[in-house]
Amino acid sequence: MVAQIDSAIGQKQAVNYKMGKNLFGQYYAPEFVFIDFDFLRTLPERQIRAGLAESVKHGLCQESTFFDYIEEHAGDYSPKVIDYISRHTIELKLELLKIDPFEGKLDPQLELGHTIGHAVEIIKNGQLLHGESIAIGMVAEAALSCEMGYMKPELAAKIERIFKKLGLRPAFRQMFLWRACWKPFAMTTNAVLPVQTSFCLKILPVSTKKMVK
Repeated sequence: MVAQIDSAIGQKQAVNYKMGKNLFGQYYAPEFVFIDFDFLRTLPERQIRAGLAESVKHGLCQESTFFDYIEEHAGDYSPKVIDYISRHTIELKLELLKIDPFEGKLDPQLELGHTIGHAVEIIKNGQLLHGESIAIGMVAEAALSCEMGYMKPELAAKIERIFKKLGLRPAFRQMFLWRACWKPFAMTTNAVLPVQTSFCLKILPVSTKKMVK
């Protein structure tokens, strides 16, 4: 599902390496992208839940009504609901790509949850799916945004509530592994922080000490 609604949409082509994800790549626009929603019927529920993390990201960043729809229908994996969420996630991403096809200025909206999520993914070495890791990243980055005074606690609580309704709650237990990984280092990284629905991002250099606080 992640491939259908996210990674197959756009010009970025990248490969992983032993030290991390998407370390090598280029821009290469496909001639077309063929998506068959019927394929989603063959996936285990865990894959569907993980894919929905990317839909939550787009709803939060671009369309509050879609964000609310996902919360309202969380746990409903019927073809009608999943097809709509998948299709609309693609439409929202294409809206961004029409404005910024090389994902430069608008790239942060696509990277919400990925600063921390990719770290979790690397630490767990494939034990967590991409969407499960990104869910952790979004919850953690929302908490960080609250701590720094950008996001209201009510919205951060809603983000976590949606992921719990989607069945991604067990993955939150893995957050301590990310904390353990970064705690020894006094580094600064650019963090993508959600602020509010439909316009939700700040890009700031944040000390990793603050992230693991």
